[in-house]
Amino acid sequence: MQREWGHGGEDAYFVKKVNIKRDDDGDGVDDTCVAFGVADGVYMWRQLGIDAGLYSRKLMGLCSDAFATVKTTEDDSFKPQKLLEAAYEGCTAEALKGSTTACVLTVDATHGVLRGANIGDSGFMIVRGAPGERECVHRSPPQEHEFGRPFQLGHHEASDKPFDAMLTTFQLDPGDVLIMGSDGLWDNLSESEIVELVEKVFNARVANAAAREIVTAAYAASMDKRRSTPYSLAATEFFDMVYSGGKKDDITVVVANVG
Repeated sequence: MQREWGHGGEDAYFVKKVNIKRDDDGDGVDDTCVAFGVADGVYMWRQLGIDAGLYSRKLMGLCSDAFATVKTTEDDSFKPQKLLEAAYEGCTAEALKGSTTACVLTVDATHGVLRGANIGDSGFMIVRGAPGERECVHRSPPQEHEFGRPFQLGHHEASDKPFDAMLTTFQLDPGDVLIMGSDGLWDNLSESEIVELVEKVFNARVANAAAREIVTAAYAASMDKRRSTPYSLAATEFFDMVYSGGKKDDITVVVANVG
């Protein structure tokens, strides 16, 4: 999808592109920079009568707003962790109820530097290589207190904070494909399956098609009760019982190409 912001169920995302000065003096050169985010509201709040998607939607909207105000790439406010901090403070100021996982990335397109901040089990991976030779060169690991209890930002005392985020800095190459997703993606498709899908449909003009193909495949896996999935393998190990099948969940995917 090419919209700057959207949501489905308890998931939300944003994509924001801005021109930012490299430095604070008046002669600074404009850099084209991009920020991406994916968040997944924790569904258990529904049992308390709270809209489980409200926190994720607001957090992503505030991250996008904060990125739009960044003046230079040298500012701390350009960093994903600072975007999360600003958004978290905004949610707290509005006394929002609920909690969410979140992954936010910024890309300085001129220098090809990706920075990431990840709370919980939303995340991203980078696929690199010529067509037919692509492979996963980086995958953000999930943050969980225990199986089924990911790190999360929220209003309750036990929630995690933006400073708990796992931080990443990664040098991108032309042709890299960036895939972000909520846990509805990562629980149902393995890294190799995602790479295969990228190989099947991706070129620089069809990032949308790649995103749709990945979502479709993740949904099909989530509904398959006999399939071996990342979730079934993790559940088998944690509970010491044989599990099979996917995990029904909201699924959000953002795909970007490094030109």
